[in-house]
Amino acid sequence: MSELAQIHTRDEIDFDRICELTQLASVDLDKRAWLRAGVASWRPCEVWANAPEAVCWTASFETPAGRLFRPAVLDELRGRVLTGSPLPLHPAEQVARGLGAGLVVVFSDGGKLAYAAVYREYRLRWSLLLHDGVRMVRSDGTGLTVQEPPRRIPEGDRLGVLLAGLRQWLREPLELTSQELLTLPDTLDALVTERRDLVRDGLVIHPDVSRRVRRAAGR
Repeated sequence: MSELAQIHTRDEIDFDRICELTQLASVDLDKRAWLRAGVASWRPCEVWANAPEAVCWTASFETPAGRLFRPAVLDELRGRVLTGSPLPLHPAEQVARGLGAGLVVVFSDGGKLAYAAVYREYRLRWSLLLHDGVRMVRSDGTGLTVQEPPRRIPEGDRLGVLLAGLRQWLREPLELTSQELLTLPDTLDALVTERRDLVRDGLVIHPDVSRRVRRAAGR
C-alpha cells in the first residue's frame, strides 16, 4: 500500500453516491488516468479496543496507474492546498464537501505526505498536512498556520497525523498500541476490499452509464 486516500463518514453511502459526488472533468485528467473506488461499513470497536461502537462508512480511492490529473492541473492543485480554493487535494475531499461531514485522509509513501481534514456542517473544521517532514500546514477552519520547516509537531510524524485525524473526527481519545499505530495505514486500507472504476483511460465513467451497461447485459 503506497498511497491511502479515503473519506470516513457516519452517513450511509454507496458507490453510486460516491460517483455522484466525485466531480471530475475528463479535460483535467491525464490520458492514462485510472481511478477506482469502493465503499464499506465498519465499527471502530471491531478494529481497536475501547473504540466507538457506532457504524461508520468508508470510501476508499486508488490510482493503479499512479496518476490522475494532467501535470498542469496537478501543479495547480499542489499550489492551492488548504488555501480555500475549490480545487481539492484529492477527489476524496470533493466527496467530503458534498456530504457535508466526514474525515478525509491521504497518506502517501511516495509523496512523503500525510493529510487529514475534518468537515462538519459543510465546513472545514480542522486539517493538518505534513509533507516530507519539512512543511506543515494546519487549519482550525478559519485560518492557516504554515511552518517550513515545522518548529514543533505534536502529532510526531505522518502516522501521528492519521491518528490525530481519527481522534478529531470520532471525538474520542482513541488509543493505539505502537504496533497498531505502525500498521494504521494498512488497517484503514483493509476496511474496503472491493473497488470499481470511476475513471479509466482518462475518461470519467458515470454511474448512469454503468447501470445502462448492466441492464443491456441482462444483469
